[in-house]
Amino acid sequence: MWLLVSFTTWTLGSFFMRISFYPNEYFWFHVSMTGIIFVPVMIYGFLHHYTNRRGTFLLSLFRIGTIFLAVLNLNNVLIANPQIKGSENGIHGYTFEITWATYILVAFAAIILFHAGKLVYTSIKEDGFPITTFRPFLIGIGIM
Repeated sequence: MWLLVSFTTWTLGSFFMRISFYPNEYFWFHVSMTGIIFVPVMIYGFLHHYTNRRGTFLLSLFRIGTIFLAVLNLNNVLIANPQIKGSENGIHGYTFEITWATYILVAFAAIILFHAGKLVYTSIKEDGFPITTFRPFLIGIGIM
């Protein structure tokens, strides 16, 4: 359920930002970014529980790191508020500034997703999980 919550938060935040819903675009930008930041750890957490893994050190470390990065992003450290660009026909768009700190977020997400892939691989090769048990999940993650 938490994985679905993070996907929904990301999607609704982005949608509400683009339609300029109350209270403002910046609020919804941060809602959307928080959802995006939480997606990798939610994927890992889902797979951790789905494969009945013991030990939660790595999961706890990823959760704490994700919360830390989400708080940093709320303070515009990782990705600054988008710049709203208007056009002649009244349609507005957004530009986002990527800083060096953004790469920390990307690297952290890549590490989490690497370990999530390792969980799947280990479950299939060592624990005897059939690959078909992961197929719907992997297709869904790929689509998102």
